[in-house]
Amino acid sequence: MRDQFKKEILGKLQKVGLWDIRGAKAEKLSRFMEDVWQWSGRIHLLGRKKISANIERQIIDSAYILQLLEENVQECVPAGKKALEPDLGGAKIADIGSGAGFPGLVWKILRPRLEITLFERKQKIATFLSREIGVLGLKGVAVSSIDAAEYTEKKFDLATSKAAGRLPEILPLVSELLSGGGLYITVKGDGWKEKEGPGPFSGMELEKEMAMPEKRGTAVIFKKTN
Repeated sequence: MRDQFKKEILGKLQKVGLWDIRGAKAEKLSRFMEDVWQWSGRIHLLGRKKISANIERQIIDSAYILQLLEENVQECVPAGKKALEPDLGGAKIADIGSGAGFPGLVWKILRPRLEITLFERKQKIATFLSREIGVLGLKGVAVSSIDAAEYTEKKFDLATSKAAGRLPEILPLVSELLSGGGLYITVKGDGWKEKEGPGPFSGMELEKEMAMPEKRGTAVIFKKTN
């Protein structure tokens, strides 16, 4: 992957007002992009066609989702539950179906204090994620190759996914992973309510929906109500 292309992505994050990425964060994000590009030729991470464009889209989308979550998380936390810090510091997060690490590893690089579990059932991709954690020197992030539906070790404050299925299937699973009042954020396409329905969904309530910049879809936040 060309160094100039990686610099362009970092510059775009700053240009659109998402992040001012310098120093160690810039180095880690650049290395992560390079590794995704190289490993996609060996195992199925993002496919082998238009891989540079796919990496750019995934990086920018991951950053946008995190930005929207941080901007809206405090007003979504229910009364009586400890509010999360504006930068989500110390929040326990589940990334369901993490794949190449989007958005989980991107979030970890941008916000090192997050505690993230990456759920990925495909062993080769889980191996890639574990390798990246070591290569990038990340702490407070773990990979779980078991099905998220079977996970019982701990409860999470937040959950996210980028391509883990339709809401009627994913929300009951998410509800089991979250603590009471926990939040789930994902991105859906235009007309998602007509295709999947606005709910109600098994203990999960639609809290907020926000248009993603650049017509990248709709970010939706659900809250666990029981």
